[in-house]
Amino acid sequence: TPKYIKELQTKMIKTLLECKNIKEVYEIGYDGTIQIVKKAIEDIKNNKIPAEELTISKTLRKPLQKYKSMQPHVSAAKQLLSKGEYIKPGNIIKYTYTNTKHRNPICRIKTIPYNGKINVDKRKYINMVVSAMKTILSPLDLTKEANESKILAKEFFIVNPLKS
Repeated sequence: TPKYIKELQTKMIKTLLECKNIKEVYEIGYDGTIQIVKKAIEDIKNNKIPAEELTISKTLRKPLQKYKSMQPHVSAAKQLLSKGEYIKPGNIIKYTYTNTKHRNPICRIKTIPYNGKINVDKRKYINMVVSAMKTILSPLDLTKEANESKILAKEFFIVNPLKS
């Protein structure tokens, strides 16, 4: 999970934990959490989050040739290998999603360090934000949550299509 998403989760949890009673959780805490999510989505949409904060780190568990599927960290490791990096099990591979819709798995991510400016896959990171919200709110059995997720998706994907 990227640093930015982890920090966002912590912020959402703190918002809920600061409530004095269950009524506040369902009213003030819930609304506060939704505001945090909306701001995060706006920030991602408007390129206000540095790509470094959206970076994912994953440990390579086995030699590259042993992987059967082209998982993102495997694609990233292959990118690094093509740049002359020495890649072996145990390496921490860092990458950022740039185009998850691309048919070639190697073109879906970029590795760290970046050469120049990087355009992140805004839809992917917005989906991560909404997913984090659902994970945090689901134990509270908030029926508004499902509707709010649809509103967020509609607001940011249909009404205001994202431009890469």
